Amino acid sequence: MDTREIPRLGGDVESTLKLLADLATEVAALESRAHETVTALQRRPNLQRLPQLLLSLYSGITEALHGVRLTREAIRSYSVDRLRDTHARLSEVSSTTETAAMEMLNGLDRSLAMLDQIESGMGEGAAGLHAQFAGLRAEVNNLYGHLQFQDIISQQLAGVSAMLGEVEGRMQQLADLFDGALAPGAAPRAPAAPAAPAEASFNPDATMQGVAERQAMVDAAFGARNGHGAIAGPLAR
Repeated sequence: MDTREIPRLGGDVESTLKLLADLATEVAALESRAHETVTALQRRPNLQRLPQLLLSLYSGITEALHGVRLTREAIRSYSVDRLRDTHARLSEVSSTTETAAMEMLNGLDRSLAMLDQIESGMGEGAAGLHAQFAGLRAEVNNLYGHLQFQDIISQQLAGVSAMLGEVEGRMQQLADLFDGALAPGAAPRAPAAPAAPAEASFNPDATMQGVAERQAMVDAAFGARNGHGAIAGPLAR
């Protein structure tokens, strides 16, 4: 061996011994910490149950998330779809009643025109028949007032449809909120603000009560505007 390598080897041995000394110091520190941990576990035996508690908590959270998923699917499958179907059915009912009422109004218009033609073709000697025609004409005019039920039904159905549409929107927002919360890696987000409701195109206070009184007020108003007395019969058509 070259004598010149002896100092280098001595330096390597010295460095190795220092590393072993540092390692022994770290092992002693770890031994002290392990001793402290064992002592803490002996003093607090409940800490030994911590892993079991964490596993139980994880299992409970998993079951809760499963329940939330089921709730979301129930909302989407039943509530939203059924509300949408109910909304469509109410719209169909409203359209059907409106069509039927318009046909009845047209029939009453034709009936009045026919009464006028028949009465105009009668002679002056049929005064009793003229009185009967006047009574029949008054009855037909009263039917116009009764046909206001269609407008009342349309107003109320429009109100119910608007309410169902709002509920459907809120249920959809709730389902979307669940979707966002359950998405893997998704950050929590606030639900979108509900859209501003459209301007109401219906009267929520529409009712068939007091029809005669309201019709009398309308007749009086039209009569005063035209410069003569109240006109019998509905003028709202």
